[in-house]
Amino acid sequence: MFLSHTHTLPTSAQFGGADPAQDKLIDPSSVSHLFQISPSVGCVMTGSIADARAFARRAQIEAAEFKYKFGYEMPCDAITKRLANLSQVYTQRVRVCASACTGKLT
Repeated sequence: MFLSHTHTLPTSAQFGGADPAQDKLIDPSSVSHLFQISPSVGCVMTGSIADARAFARRAQIEAAEFKYKFGYEMPCDAITKRLANLSQVYTQRVRVCASACTGKLT
């Protein structure tokens, strides 16, 4: 999985290899993997549901730890950057498989 830290809107961020221009080609009825990361941040995932759940859970944990440490919610772009950095580390380890999913945080 290729990771990027790309902003599609000021309040949303995307991770994965998808191009923001391809969002118009997505059929809304095919999107079934929606996750709530924090009260103000949501995530839509595509790909392996097991990997999507694990990735969303990791995002929830990162957001909760950030709120505990700093007293306010983690911004969407910070969550995205943190997940991209963690996923990049996974590509450098021998026995760890990269996630078979991509997603968009809003």
